[in-house]
Amino acid sequence: MCLNTVNHSTTFGSQKYELFRDRIIYAICLEEIECWLLPIYFDDKIKAATNNCTHKLNLKIKEKPGIYIDKHNKSNMTPNYWKLSKLYMKNKFLMTNAYHNPSLGVFIDMLKEKNIVL
Repeated sequence: MCLNTVNHSTTFGSQKYELFRDRIIYAICLEEIECWLLPIYFDDKIKAATNNCTHKLNLKIKEKPGIYIDKHNKSNMTPNYWKLSKLYMKNKFLMTNAYHNPSLGVFIDMLKEKNIVL
């Protein structure tokens, strides 16, 4: 759920929210999750882009045969997302590059605040 759209008392109930508040993780709302992949593939200002990310990513990865993101059919792109995000499985790489994208950096900070080990 998106942090700015949550009304804690109606979503969870006041008592449940107080009981579980330290265990709730919020997602970051963004139009294109592909923006989080840009720091993997770009080393210029594009890695911080927050719009038109699918197009930018596809232009960069077009050399990789069969790997692309179909922005009209993202639900069938899961194997490609796994391939494209594989470098983020390495903690050092993730922590070095996550903050190049504003919303990914915020999400990482939220996980740290909850003491979630990455």
